[in-house]
Amino acid sequence: MRALLIACAALCALPLAVARAAGGDAKGSGASNRADDDMEAVYQTTVRARRQRAPRQPSDDPSGMTSVVDVQSRRGAGSDLRDVLAEVPGVRVSDSGPSGYQGISMRGSAGHQVVVELDGIRLTPPGGGAVDLSLLDVAQLASIEVRRSGGSARFGSGALGGALVLRTPRLRSRRQTSASLGYGSFNSMRVRASHGQALTRKTRMLFAASYRQTDGDFPYVDEIGRARIRPNNDARVVEALLKVDRLVGRSWRASVLGRFAGAERGAPGLAQRESATARQTDLRGLIGLSLTRWDLLLPRSALTLTLSQRYGYFRYDESSPPPVQSRNHRSGSTLGARWVLPLGRSGRLEAGFEGSAELLRDASGELSQDRLGLSAWVASQARLLSGHLVLAPAVRVVAVQGFDAIVAPKGGMIVRPFASASAAALRGLELVGNIGRRYRVPSLSEMFVRLDGFGSNPNLQPEDALAGDVGLRWTWRRFAAEAGYFRRHIKRAILFAPTSPTLVRAENYSGIDAQGIEAALSLEPGLCLGLRGAYTLTSTRFAGTLRMPGQPLHRVVGRVSWSGRRCSARWRRSGAAGRWLGGLELHAGVIGESEMALDRFNNVREEGRVLLSVGGSYRPPRWSFLALSAEGRNLLDKRDAVDTVGFPLAPARFFVSLSARF
Repeated sequence: MRALLIACAALCALPLAVARAAGGDAKGSGASNRADDDMEAVYQTTVRARRQRAPRQPSDDPSGMTSVVDVQSRRGAGSDLRDVLAEVPGVRVSDSGPSGYQGISMRGSAGHQVVVELDGIRLTPPGGGAVDLSLLDVAQLASIEVRRSGGSARFGSGALGGALVLRTPRLRSRRQTSASLGYGSFNSMRVRASHGQALTRKTRMLFAASYRQTDGDFPYVDEIGRARIRPNNDARVVEALLKVDRLVGRSWRASVLGRFAGAERGAPGLAQRESATARQTDLRGLIGLSLTRWDLLLPRSALTLTLSQRYGYFRYDESSPPPVQSRNHRSGSTLGARWVLPLGRSGRLEAGFEGSAELLRDASGELSQDRLGLSAWVASQARLLSGHLVLAPAVRVVAVQGFDAIVAPKGGMIVRPFASASAAALRGLELVGNIGRRYRVPSLSEMFVRLDGFGSNPNLQPEDALAGDVGLRWTWRRFAAEAGYFRRHIKRAILFAPTSPTLVRAENYSGIDAQGIEAALSLEPGLCLGLRGAYTLTSTRFAGTLRMPGQPLHRVVGRVSWSGRRCSARWRRSGAAGRWLGGLELHAGVIGESEMALDRFNNVREEGRVLLSVGGSYRPPRWSFLALSAEGRNLLDKRDAVDTVGFPLAPARFFVSLSARF
């Protein structure tokens, strides 16, 4: 705990120290501002020239059902990734309490069946497992691409459900420093700080850090109706992000990305037999290097070389009888290349390869396993019939140590029936379809780790699935809508099941089907209002009859917001009301879910629920560098809700924060 506090203080102080060393007070002198403008002009002129030669960077899966989320516009006072992703159809994030583990499910998949990337670097823990979204601070992100159609041809092993592509903020030359402090229910506190600037005329950087803690001792109602307090549920989390890029000559760009996250938490366990002494520590780190070369051999081409290193450490200690202690170290390295070539004005070709190495070992040295892998892929896009038809095929070939080679093809198509129509409202209508093979190689943990009733299975074979979807997309001015149908058949899956009264281990099973309907709507009707809604029907079945746990059949999400920034500039300048209300933002959201099974045999079920949230923020006109935000969640105070057996969710809670930017 003390180490985390010291690290937090150092990380949060560093941006302010850099800002002071780089140029004086928060406002800066006029000469300093002019220098910033000059450097920004040099940088942007170079970047614009390159963008004219380089191919555009639309989604590399144009036919996919993808939702792009602007994180900064959705982020509230106490929001996390679960709140930001709540409105995306087909996505559900399970929770285990304040600052506890958060796992993502996409189209009925499990968390380890979804690939999560940060600026192109895979975040999946080396050795296996799902990404803990609670260790990703939304303030360090700019946007999120939810690739529901993104399969193994694009993202490799693990993308049975899809992929989550996280983007960090764009670097700027002008100095920008921000800080925030927040406090909320259950003695929760959050501190954030960030600083970005140009180091030289062609080098820019961003550093961001955050620290949060909570006692987590919230009241809840257990399965037999007793009112209880959740013990040993405190948490302390520290995160840091460093991003630097540099323009080299006229055709090169070098980038460095470093990230660290550390959490020290209580581990209360199941509500039926809570522990007051169990503790866990989770450390994650990564560093990534990339080098991009424009106009290599062909005009408007782009070659990107990447190298990344990931490290993870996990420790679990239970001192109460029977005592349990576990420690493991995980590391992984990835080397890759990606070459994008334009195909005239009608498409592009993309090719690349990726080599990876993983290592898993425990503290005793009894367990030490490594794995090497190599994959290569080719993808293309072709616009035909004057843009009325777009074809997007792709294929990936994979070789992983200990397994047979895997070939994962994928086909995508876009039909634009009114691409040449004179009516602008019709030109935004698209029909899309995708079909492809998806796979997941069993993790080293599933194959070799033994821990407290969980056994290993070195004979596991990769998960293998066929997935497809069809849908309709329509965008026009401030209106966007989409609707689609998806289906996935996993002919060979990996599930944990009891093999004896005292042992559970992973086994290969067949016959898991998922299908459903997704729909979403976004509209700005005027009067400074914004409306969003989403509906998801997800049916996941094992052996034809049993429902997969944690997947409600129906899920409805709605959000209404009012923002002074959406109002006309003329209104904001007219009178005192316009000036004072221009910095006001309000929002309210509701989530409704039907009942769901909580175990694989459908013996335990969770009833349907409705969750309500309200929040807002305000920037006064004369002190626009300040912002006061407040948010309340689960305002109907539902105290008996769970996402996972034995892990209750927090009741009504509130969070208030004050932020400043310079």
